[in-house]
Amino acid sequence: YVTGGPGTLAKGDTGKSVPGAWGGYHDAGDWNPRRITHMRVSMAQMEILELFPKKIGGLGWNLPDPGPAPDILKEAVWELGLWRRLQRADGAVSEGVETDGDPRPGEVSWHQSMPAYVYAPDAKSSYVFAQMAARAGLLMTPFDAKEGKSLVAAALRATAWADAQDATKLDWTATDDRNFAYLLLYKATKDRRWLRRFEETFALRDPKAKVFEWSKWVQRDAAFNYAGLPAGVGDPELRRRAVAAVVEEAEKALAYQAGNAFGITTPDKGKPMFLGFYSTPDAIALCRAHRLTGDDKYLRGALVAAGFGAGANPVNMTYTTGLGAESPRHPLFLDTRHTGQPTPKGLTVYGNIDFHRWNENWSSWPLIYHVQHHTVPKVWEWPIPEAYFDISLYPVTNEWTVDIWDKTTYV
Repeated sequence: YVTGGPGTLAKGDTGKSVPGAWGGYHDAGDWNPRRITHMRVSMAQMEILELFPKKIGGLGWNLPDPGPAPDILKEAVWELGLWRRLQRADGAVSEGVETDGDPRPGEVSWHQSMPAYVYAPDAKSSYVFAQMAARAGLLMTPFDAKEGKSLVAAALRATAWADAQDATKLDWTATDDRNFAYLLLYKATKDRRWLRRFEETFALRDPKAKVFEWSKWVQRDAAFNYAGLPAGVGDPELRRRAVAAVVEEAEKALAYQAGNAFGITTPDKGKPMFLGFYSTPDAIALCRAHRLTGDDKYLRGALVAAGFGAGANPVNMTYTTGLGAESPRHPLFLDTRHTGQPTPKGLTVYGNIDFHRWNENWSSWPLIYHVQHHTVPKVWEWPIPEAYFDISLYPVTNEWTVDIWDKTTYV
């Protein structure tokens, strides 16, 4: 177990082997991080399964597991498996696994020689794990009661350990994770003490609060899930505020969408224009508002939001490999580059970046040293929605990472 970041991990090596540190989604270009944040996509999978159990539960993914649970749930539980194996006996969970630097030349993800390190446990990661395990346990119980009970028990152990840590040292994102974990524990156990803890730490206790206040709290997930509790459960006024907060986020998304020519959508007007801004539809708020209100304008807005990444853009291409008549041909995926195999279908890349605003060496070096010498007009004169350059080793445009796939999964 180590602390620190890539490039410093070896200094914290304890010499203790962690046999269960395998599995989990990794990123495309370096495959070294298997972070607990990657479970955002699994949380999206499970939320849409909750909302549409028959339609989504009936979709086959051709998985090798013959068990009775829906394939989308099996996939989420597989991703969770890494952190279940990493969970200590006292309940603590770590952020995940990392190698001490990028891959060595020519190596592939399933056979690489760099040592990997497991981060030391922390409260934030334990709360995120608790969310995932509680939700998975709730969904798994009808299909495998023993497995469902085991998952919920793991969530309870993780929460107990995290709650015992020094709460004054939690950053603002960790308090959001704690709050949402309490709500999902209530949904999984029906123990009202978790509902009380959630309500005591819910941002909307303050009638003037917003569910999205950067550097203070981001409780969009909590608001939607609280608003969707069965009738008669929870505080009526808090539930009314939760519904209003979800709708407010959706209205912000529609206003942003109406303010540009391509239907780009986000409820956050300050969202940076990089790392999936153009390629992934930021329309979860719209889908949720439609679910709560039934108003078709939110559904129409979600469909418009999906347009740019799906081909309704100036270069007439999708940003997902194998989708449509034209899609990325050279995504940053070292496994295919090193083996000469075709790129798998279904990989959504980061897409265009506002390189006028983010014109730094890490973000624009291919443009500076290569592309600008071969384009007419010069690359700096190109409109950003048209400036996609299909260069494999240009990570900020052509890498795909799991952290952006919650949006494509949901919408």
